[in-house]
Amino acid sequence: MSFTPYKALTALALTISAGGAALFVGCSSDDTSSPNPDAGASGPKQSGTIVDLLSPGHAISGATVSLGSNGSAQADSSGAYSIAVSKNTPFYMRVASPGYVSLIEEEWQLAGDANRGQTNLLDSNTGGTLVTTLPGLDTAKGVLAVGAIKGTCSTEAGATIAVDAAGQDAGTSNQVIYFQAGTVPAPAPDNHTQANAVTLSAIVYNLALGAVKLNVTAPTGCTVKSFPVTDPLASNIQYTGNMQV
Repeated sequence: MSFTPYKALTALALTISAGGAALFVGCSSDDTSSPNPDAGASGPKQSGTIVDLLSPGHAISGATVSLGSNGSAQADSSGAYSIAVSKNTPFYMRVASPGYVSLIEEEWQLAGDANRGQTNLLDSNTGGTLVTTLPGLDTAKGVLAVGAIKGTCSTEAGATIAVDAAGQDAGTSNQVIYFQAGTVPAPAPDNHTQANAVTLSAIVYNLALGAVKLNVTAPTGCTVKSFPVTDPLASNIQYTGNMQV
């Protein structure tokens, strides 16, 4: 049976002094490129909706969605957006809205039109509270939120996550906290992924800024799928495995 190791969610543009972050945590982005609204205009389209993580069904109108050099769009009153992209060309999705923790998702590419479904943003106040669950947090380092997907395994519970040493600062003390499923994430009682905690399985923090690679040990009876990985809910989306904090 297969186990999709992680659907990584990284973030930017919220400093600890502004209340910190939690579900999607990180440091300010150094990406100063300007989106090109004409890029990928004849290619496949990615659509989806931007919603409040803790208020199911609450759309975030006006959220800015950027898909790398393909361009950007504002979510409408229902939180919906649609952007054309260059086919089979990797990009990072960025989402920002006032009062919410800004988000960078892991890299993926489209083979055809794809509905990304709901993208969840966490409000800044809750993010500031949740960040206090990270003991020994180094505010100069990066933070990565991870969601495990069970694939064809019976459960996503039981996986463990570690940071690949390659590319990390010597002496960096990487730490991992696992979370239980629930409306407001709470730390898990044991050191592995929990069942149904797909949106947030774990937070990995005190990371060197830049590219990150994780090593994942699958639950008993399952194997970890290697990247690239096709999204089980949207077959035209393929994750490359590249992540940035």
